[in-house]
Parts: sequence; C-alpha cells; structure tokens
Amino acid sequence: NPITIAGRARRYGLNTDASYRYERGVDPSLQRQALERATQLLISIAGGQVGPIIEMINDSYLPLPKPILLRPARIEKILGMEISAEKIENILTKLGMQLTKQLEGWLVMPPSYRFDIALEADLIEEIIRVQGYDAIPTKQPQMQLAFLPQSEQLMSISRIRHLLVDKGYHEAITYSFVAPKLQQLINPDKQAFALLNPISADLSVMRTSLWPGLITAALYNYNRQQARVRLFETGLRFWPTHNELQQEPMLAGLAMGNRYPEQWSTKQASIDFFDVKADLQALFALTGCADEFTFHAGEHPALHPGQCSEISRQGKKIGYLGALHPAILQALDIKASLYVYELQLAELMQMRLPQLDVISKYPAIRRDISFWINASISFQTISDCIKACANEWLSDVWLFDVYQDKQKNSEQRSLAIGLLLQHPERTLVDEEVNQLMEKIINTLIAQLAVTLRE
Repeated sequence: NPITIAGRARRYGLNTDASYRYERGVDPSLQRQALERATQLLISIAGGQVGPIIEMINDSYLPLPKPILLRPARIEKILGMEISAEKIENILTKLGMQLTKQLEGWLVMPPSYRFDIALEADLIEEIIRVQGYDAIPTKQPQMQLAFLPQSEQLMSISRIRHLLVDKGYHEAITYSFVAPKLQQLINPDKQAFALLNPISADLSVMRTSLWPGLITAALYNYNRQQARVRLFETGLRFWPTHNELQQEPMLAGLAMGNRYPEQWSTKQASIDFFDVKADLQALFALTGCADEFTFHAGEHPALHPGQCSEISRQGKKIGYLGALHPAILQALDIKASLYVYELQLAELMQMRLPQLDVISKYPAIRRDISFWINASISFQTISDCIKACANEWLSDVWLFDVYQDKQKNSEQRSLAIGLLLQHPERTLVDEEVNQLMEKIINTLIAQLAVTLRE
C-alpha cells in the first residue's frame, strides 16, 4: 500500500530500492503474471502437470481497482466540448481499461497498475490527454461576478510595502526555516519547531521571528562591501504550543550602514536608533491613529539593553525596535551597528476612518518649557503627562532641545519642550494661557519631579 509505505523510509533513515518503488505503487497483479510466466517456461522446458494457484489477498491493504461510473454529460460539462461515444470507448480500451455499457454511460474498470485513477475526473483527464489539450474550445465563463466587501478600516499590505520602499527599504523574501544556532541567538527562551526532513542542517527549524532571515541576508550583503542595507519582510512566524503550531503574520525590518547614500552635499553618518524609529512613526501615521502607538523602554534577549524599545498600541504590546545585541554582532563578525524591528501585522492594518474637521482660523500661541529631569524618564512619559492634564486647546507637543552636563550630574538632563495652543472658535488670551501653563508645570513638578530652568 503506497500510503502505508510513504514517508516511513525518510522517518527511519532507511532509504532502499524497495521503499522507493512501493511508496510510488507496485501492481499487485504482477505476482500472478510472473507465476504464470514461470509455469509456462517450466512446462515448455521440463514438462509436467500444472496445479491450481492459491492466493491469499487482504483487500483492506491492497489498493485493488474499483469500477468507476463515467457519464457523457459530465465529460461535456467539465471539458466544455462533446466527444463521441465511439472515440471515448476507443481511447479507454487502448489504455487497458474494461468498459461495461450502462444506462447513464459506462462502468470503467481501470487496470491494476493505474493507481492514479480513482475518480470520474481522472478518466476525463485521460480522455482529453489523449485527445489533445489544444482541442478544448475557448469559452467565456457563464457567471455573475461581484466584488467582495472590503472594510475601509483595514489597510492593505501593499500600502505598507510602498511606504517602506519610499523610505529606502528593499523587500526580502526569506525561508520560513532557519539555522538553529542563529535562531537560538535571537530567541534563546523559545523552543523552535524542528523539521523531520530538513533540506539542510542550516535550515532545520521553523522561525520564531523574521529577524534570522533578514540578518542572514544583511550579513550576505555586508560581506560583499554593501555599506548601506535596508530590508523588510512580511511573513509568518511559528510559535510552538502544546497542541499546535501557531502561525502569526508579522512585519520585520532591518537597517544598517550609512544614513544617506554617498553624496557631495551631506557628510557620511551612520544610521542610529531614531532614524529607524522615524520610519516606524511614518508607518504608524498611515493608520490615522499615530497617537495610539507608544514607545517604552523594554528588554529582548536579541537587542542591546540600552537601545531596546517595546512598541504598544493602546496598551497592547505589538513588537520591538532596537539595536542588535553586541554579542550577536560579534558572533556574526559584523563590525557595524544593526537596527531591527518586528511588529504584529494585524495591528498595523487597523485604520481610523478619516473625519472632516474645521481648521481653526484663530491664531495659535506657542509656549516653551525648559526644565531639568531624571535622565531615565522618557519624552513619551512627559508627553503623556502633559496631554493628560491639558485641555482641548493643546494642539501639539514636541521636543526641540536636549542638554546633559555629565561633569555636574550625569543622572539629570535638560529638556526644552514646545507646546502649541489654539482655540477652534475664538482667540486665546494671555490670562487663560498662563493658567493652563501653570497647571501643566505644577503637574510635571508633582508627578515627574522636574526642576524649571531659569
């Protein structure tokens, strides 16, 4: 039985000529033919008297052929053409099949060596194979076509790809199975699913992250003097669970080398963490919900402890951004900084429907705040604190200056933040702006222990 034999030789590492033949199917009637031929030779050479043949057949294991009903109406429906009954009988008879005329068509018994014929469609395929595929007429399908509904709140993957290409990235398509050693470096705490029959020792486990494939591609380019590499990939990662292999669509990217291509007007500078972060922020802006994405200091075994950011959307963790760990760079013999990110693709595709909003015709007021704060507190925390205590007049908050005097106090740094205030229906007066600024400053002092600079 081919189904019983198939795959067993590879599973046990016993590849023999018998397994090669039996998993592809061997005609069970060959024994009777061989016995009859041997009997014929014995009688013709030595004489003798022939006895009966005794056969022990287990029908549950042997792939014995079964009669198949073939209908002319079905042939015409599938092929879109009419073939005469005489031609059908001629083709099937010459292929070694036995035909019995029925009311609906024919009852066809395929020969025992044709393991591939079990359905009516198989017989129709044999007929048109002999008749010639070029004989099939070209006809327009008779059907009503309708567009499937598509939500406007779901962003297409092609839009994400186009933006990253505009940012200078190249799309990569890598194997879903990777080298165990590199996989262990990226996710040492996650046991990868091992393949039973890998194509090579370096591609023997399913990836738990898209980073191994991108890093391998970047290493290939780095070893060939490519000074500027930017790659991204969309694909599945495979998380083994107790009962199944969970498949999750992800978006991953990688950047290394110079910030810009070599040119006369700009000095060469290596890419840094904030360059890649800006690319992701542009990607988040596509959703119309850029305010829902936040960056927080995080930890990942494959990322640099001081340059690792956990990315969340409305409090739900969706991925990581950071510099590849120096130990991994040393193991791969890469002497340049390499930045990677990986995000859940489903979270990126959720958009906010655009809504019409009137732009205020009244003048905006800018106020700046400069203060000392603990260096461990991120700007994201400061921005969230300001937005929580401000009202709808606050249009924008941004950081425009950072200063740190390491000789005086390495734990403190000075930040300068700009705030844009604007009322949609009237002009703001200094008194109410001063009250709001005082409220913001008092909140920063109370919650984040800032010290205003004079």
